Amino acid sequence: MGREDSGRIRLDGDTVKYASSMYGSWELPVSALRIVGECTNQDGPGADDWLLVFVTGPEGWYEASFYAEGRTAFLAALAERLETKLECKLVFSADFASNVLWPEDLAGSPLFSYTPEPPKGRFDKFMRSIGLAFPDVIHTYTDEIRERLRNPSPSANPRD
Repeated sequence: MGREDSGRIRLDGDTVKYASSMYGSWELPVSALRIVGECTNQDGPGADDWLLVFVTGPEGWYEASFYAEGRTAFLAALAERLETKLECKLVFSADFASNVLWPEDLAGSPLFSYTPEPPKGRFDKFMRSIGLAFPDVIHTYTDEIRERLRNPSPSANPRD
């Protein structure tokens, strides 16, 4: 996979901008950020398996490939803007994992819980039992993250 497939990420003033022909494009004001994190999955090496996650509320989040062009400069600029350190920790993960980068009081906590979808019938159950089928994995916010999104603390707002 070439770098162009992973997209490009940058901080343009007070806006996070991500553009990718493969993964889509979006823009997000820094003021909308509630939580910044990272997650990994089992998609590699055929697809990007390490993502930056930008949580805006209980209803959802934005994702950008960790391999996006400009990532290092973007993370440095965002850390400066948020007046914090953004420490990515999932470098050796090749499975489903997540980590909060910001806000500081949640840093190092898991962002998501992962649950395999139940089998869709007896045939699916059989195929899984012999290793020829694998369940889709549903990821949802952890209880701690859900609680924070319901009851935000003052430290969870980007500084003006």
